[in-house]
Amino acid sequence: MDIKQASKELSSRQQGNLMKLSIVVPAYNERNRIKPTLVDYVNYFSKKYEFELIVVLNGCTDGTKDLVENFAKEHPELRWWSFPRRLGKAGAIIEGFKVADGDMIGFVDADKSVSAEEFNKLVTALQNYDGAIASRWLPDSNTMINETRRRKFARWGYRLLVRLLFGLSFKDTQCGAKVFKGHVVKDEVLKLSNVGADVDIDLLYRTTKKGYRIKEVPITWLYHMETRLKLKDIIIPMFLALVRLRIVNSPLRVLLPHFGKG
Repeated sequence: MDIKQASKELSSRQQGNLMKLSIVVPAYNERNRIKPTLVDYVNYFSKKYEFELIVVLNGCTDGTKDLVENFAKEHPELRWWSFPRRLGKAGAIIEGFKVADGDMIGFVDADKSVSAEEFNKLVTALQNYDGAIASRWLPDSNTMINETRRRKFARWGYRLLVRLLFGLSFKDTQCGAKVFKGHVVKDEVLKLSNVGADVDIDLLYRTTKKGYRIKEVPITWLYHMETRLKLKDIIIPMFLALVRLRIVNSPLRVLLPHFGKG
C-alpha cells in the first residue's frame, strides 16, 4: 500500500470514528512501576478510541509477568507477550509492533514518565503528521528535573552526533513516547535493527528518509529517581550503538552481517 492510499484509508476511518490505537510497553523487571502506567493508559484511552495496550515482557524475573497477567484478566484492552530471554528495549518494541494492528501504533516506557494525557498530545498530532514524538527539550516542554552541567553537555554532544551521523535535527530523540500512523510502522518494522536503545533513532531515520512527516511535541515529563542511569556507564555504549546503527543503515552492512538484526 502506498503512502497516499494508506493516508486516504486512515482519513476515512477517522471520519467514521473507527480509529484503533495500539500502544506497546516494553517491560523488563517493572513490577514496582508498571501498574500505575497500565491503569492510567487503559482508563484514559479506552474512553477515547478502540484501544489495545500491548505489554512485551522480556526476561522478567521479579513477578512483573504475574502482575500483568492478573491485570489483563480484568481489562481486555491489555494484551501481553512474555519472552524468557532479554530482548532489550529495541527487541521488545519490535515484537510489540509485529502484533499491533491499530490505525495508530506507538510505544511508551513503563515508568509513567509520560502520562496518558500527555501521550494523547502525540496522538492528536497524527491528524496532520505521519508520526509524533514526545520532547523534553522544546521551549514549551515541562521537565521536572534540574540537569547537571555534565548531563547537559552529554545531551548536546549526543544530539550533535545524531545530527552528523543521521541528519536528524530533533531536539529530543530519546524520550520514551512515540506514535505513528499504523501503515508507517508496518512499512518499517521488519527493517528495524535490534541495536539496543537506538530503536528511537532507527525509526526516525528510516521514516524521515522515506519522506514521512514527524512532529516533535512538547510534553510534561515526570522524572523518577529509579530511572536514573550513571552517565559514565552509558556514554561509551550509546556512542558505539550509534556507530553500529549507522553501519547497519549503510552499504557497509553487507560486509558486516553480524551488525544486522539481533
